[in-house]
Amino acid sequence: MIHGVVIFLQTHILPLGPFGVLIASLIEEIIAPIPSAVVMLGGGFLFVEGAVGISMLWSLMYNVALPAAVGVSFGSLVVYSIARYVGTTILIKWGAIFGVTENSLEEARTFFQKNNRDTISVLIARIVPIVPAVVIALGAGIARMPVVPYLTMSFLGTLVRAAILGFVGWQVGEVYLEYAEIIGRWEKVALLVIAVTGLCALIYLYLKNKKEKNSYGNI
Repeated sequence: MIHGVVIFLQTHILPLGPFGVLIASLIEEIIAPIPSAVVMLGGGFLFVEGAVGISMLWSLMYNVALPAAVGVSFGSLVVYSIARYVGTTILIKWGAIFGVTENSLEEARTFFQKNNRDTISVLIARIVPIVPAVVIALGAGIARMPVVPYLTMSFLGTLVRAAILGFVGWQVGEVYLEYAEIIGRWEKVALLVIAVTGLCALIYLYLKNKKEKNSYGNI
């Protein structure tokens, strides 16, 4: 199914030009399993022409980077909103098993909001090509990062990422899908590392919470 969606984006959406890049980026962001580099690399291959210079850089920014940044930023609002308004409720409801309370969530949010840690984290994560987009949106939503800073940092970070990947797509030409697959594999590795780390953290919190409850019971 995902392969079919990728083919559809390549054959029907991307050829529409900058608008196609925007729509394809938006779809790509909502459907998490789609390799996130496909649209940006493909846009660079299709729409960036000429030798390195002002004209080429303008083509890269106008045809690929800007529309991709807009599409990704607004497409990510779907996952961000679910995480912010539903994910937090689930965490509070079931988090007691692991010792996670509303107060502890607020403390975590305060930590990330202090000195703009949340905005800097989103900006850097959006720039790095192998960081899964769904993780960024989920984290920002659960942290209840304000919408405007989230969109701003997502836009700026994705602008840089799209410019880099668009340039790569322009350079490698028709084999850009091979590069998209490589980046996609590294995204899966990053997602696995994040998932395993999260699971270990949950186990640690569960054991810690259980130990504390037993200690109170023995008083």
